[in-house]
Amino acid sequence: MKIVDKIIFYNLPNGTLFSHYEPVVFNGLKIKGDTIYNGIEPIDYFYTDLIGNIQSNSSEEFIDKLDNAKDNSLELDFERSERDGLYEEDSLFAIYENNDLINFIKTLENCKKNDSL
Repeated sequence: MKIVDKIIFYNLPNGTLFSHYEPVVFNGLKIKGDTIYNGIEPIDYFYTDLIGNIQSNSSEEFIDKLDNAKDNSLELDFERSERDGLYEEDSLFAIYENNDLINFIKTLENCKKNDSL
């Protein structure tokens, strides 16, 4: 894993797995999409969230599904991307490298084997 600033992050390829990083705190698990430019300079980016991305067609439906989530399965949506839109120049990102991805996959495979629901 590496910690990088926003300028380096903008230049990373689509498909990069990352978390937002604030010193000693990691937030979320996301996949980087396209970088958005203002013509010349990068200004923003798209991402797919891997946590809390409940399949829904509106914010009302999202809230309704979460209100009724106890004892119900919720379908996750890994196809929808979102725009960051925060424009925080001092943002930092934890970038997961290939070895990290291999270990994530191994760990998730073990979870799948132990599925108790």
